Amino acid sequence: MLMCLFVNVLRGVLQVIPSGATAGFDITLYLEGAVDIDTKFGYSINNHHHFTVPIKAQAVPVMLSASKTKIHFTFPPHAVAPTISETVLLVNPGNNMADFKLVAPANFTAIPSEGTVEPLSSEEIAITYRPGQQTQHAQELTVNVIGGANLAIACSGEVEEGVLACKQKTVDFQALPAGTTARKTITLVNQGEGPAAYNVDPDELKIKCPGLSFSPDKGLILPGQTAQVSLSVRSERAVKLDTSVYLAVRGGKPVKLTVRADVIVPEIEVITEEIQFGATYLGASSAKQLQLENKGIVPAIFSLDLRKHPEFSATIPEDLEVDEELTEKITGTAHGGAHSPLRRSMGGDGDGGSPVRASKAKAGGEASEEMQGSFVRFKVAPGAKGTLDLHFSPVALNSHVFELPLSLLGLPSSAARSLRRVVPAPPDTPEPTRLNPHA
Repeated sequence: MLMCLFVNVLRGVLQVIPSGATAGFDITLYLEGAVDIDTKFGYSINNHHHFTVPIKAQAVPVMLSASKTKIHFTFPPHAVAPTISETVLLVNPGNNMADFKLVAPANFTAIPSEGTVEPLSSEEIAITYRPGQQTQHAQELTVNVIGGANLAIACSGEVEEGVLACKQKTVDFQALPAGTTARKTITLVNQGEGPAAYNVDPDELKIKCPGLSFSPDKGLILPGQTAQVSLSVRSERAVKLDTSVYLAVRGGKPVKLTVRADVIVPEIEVITEEIQFGATYLGASSAKQLQLENKGIVPAIFSLDLRKHPEFSATIPEDLEVDEELTEKITGTAHGGAHSPLRRSMGGDGDGGSPVRASKAKAGGEASEEMQGSFVRFKVAPGAKGTLDLHFSPVALNSHVFELPLSLLGLPSSAARSLRRVVPAPPDTPEPTRLNPHA
């Protein structure tokens, strides 16, 4: 059916034209098919003078062509990716813009799925083949051309069947402290006759298992061979995982794996109510103890940052030291070495009695030494108490009142104030003042 619509006056049928002015009419032509237009419209002035204006138009269909009408997808021998793509050009040979929409079948996708091709130009379309669990596909992708004839692109693809199995059906990380990394390893076995490619969807993993990651998250395993895949769990907050994860196998059934983990924020009580150094004279040193209790079922890892307070330091007893294995879980690095975060954190000579001196450049390029306190990390075992010594060694006549910068791994900063105690230290004061941290 052909429709021809004219709108002869944009601002109303009647117009008043002042002396010396002009008036105009906007004419809109709408067609649903190719046709030749030969007609006219009329207008009158003051109902006495009548005029006609001829209108001629030739409507031609919008035309698009594709650089490829058949595409056959095959994966290279060592391809690891779960998909493969080809590029098609949509060409507009006419002098009008051409709008299009793509209708893609299940195993093929096209990007962009719709758009406009400018006159006498072309637009690139990326067609992607995802075989899924089947090995062969033959489907048709349709390009709907608005105002023109549709295009069809025949898409086919094939892939070798992948047969993978996992020796472990369940990976249980059990309970672990928030802020640490736990690792487990699984073994994938290729039981098929051809190479098998696997991959893990990172977006799906973030939704189903926050904090879980695979390394490598994709790979190719040759027939009869195995591959080791590392699973890691790390979360800065409490989270419980008990779900099934699927490793997609190209051209085969996915590998199902059950993952369990219980990330816990330790339950901590600071036994020491206040830390009062009292009167300490220049050149002397005083020590106080800080005692904490871990009432939870996972280790509690603390950080004490005294770098802004160089006259204060801490001594960590051997039973509270963070071993290298736990350091790896905290930092996510394999081995510490001389520059590991653990060894750097001790500061100075590591005995807690002396601050270190750091070089700091002045405006004129000269270097000056600035006192810098220590940064220490320590742990308290589940169901145990821990005690560390705090030292105050004044080098200048100053008063100090601050909250002890103690933090617990996995505990939000908004909740960290419950761990902190006020440290008042007035040097050379005969009668020290006690401060109540809860006042």
